[in-house]
Amino acid sequence: MAGTTESKSLGIIAEPSAPLGGIAAIDCRYTSRLAYLLARYYLGLDHPGKLRIWRYLYRLFGHPAVIVNYAGEALLRLDYRDFVQAHILRNGYYEPEVWDVLSEFTTGADVLWDVGAHVGSVSIRAALDSRVQIVHCFEPHPQTGAALKRNLALNSQLAVQHHAVALGDQVGREQLAAGAFGNVGTASLCRSWGVGRYDVMCTTVDQLVFEGVAAPTLMKVDVEGWELPVLQGTTSMLAEHRLKAIVFEAACDEAGRLCEREISDLLGRFGYQVHRVVRPEGGIEPRENFLAALDIPSALYTRLAK
Repeated sequence: MAGTTESKSLGIIAEPSAPLGGIAAIDCRYTSRLAYLLARYYLGLDHPGKLRIWRYLYRLFGHPAVIVNYAGEALLRLDYRDFVQAHILRNGYYEPEVWDVLSEFTTGADVLWDVGAHVGSVSIRAALDSRVQIVHCFEPHPQTGAALKRNLALNSQLAVQHHAVALGDQVGREQLAAGAFGNVGTASLCRSWGVGRYDVMCTTVDQLVFEGVAAPTLMKVDVEGWELPVLQGTTSMLAEHRLKAIVFEAACDEAGRLCEREISDLLGRFGYQVHRVVRPEGGIEPRENFLAALDIPSALYTRLAK
């Protein structure tokens, strides 16, 4: 992070339609009675020692996952020991603004690459959009990838393909830090927190396209500090302007300005504008989502942050 780069803050106009969260989202056709009761207790009124009791019961009964209705037409299997999955259980979505922004660029027969797909919440939501031809999702973490595959099996009618590889700036083997317990989404190729490391295969966007994988027109990149290598491995796609839009996570300052100058310089070299995506709930975190696009739809400018 060599400095601070000016980046406009981009408001979101596309709100998720009536996200269904909480106990009402649980699909009792696929969720056991025991799993339902544990989730109901977890989501119910707080009291002293509640989480300790819930953790004991959840472990005692083998961590029974719940299956929830998601995005109106899909299902998600959630292990809500994990931060992101617990957020989805409570609220119906996690960072819905990511696909809300990318969906503004869909024009038909689009190909989304979801890099750092976690359990598939963005991939599945995008695949429900009839303008998206196929979603290629990338998740090299063994346990998270297994959860992702289970969710894709629950939604086998959708055109989503999982690749159990990491993406970066070169082809080879990399060490993936497992991530913090309770938040496996923090697994990273450039950080060493959590318990354990995994040896994973790494390739590049450009190499996969050369090998015949459908070139992305849209990308989401959320890889916990590894975003620059991913983008450096995407230079052919950037140079050819095949990518209409990318939403990526990166470090920012207290005002929400992108701190990772190498990223903005790389994208700017190919004509991409960079804007911060405003969270619907407000506030600025140390790492925020940014949009890179050649052209910004005028509708997206209607809610620029002051």
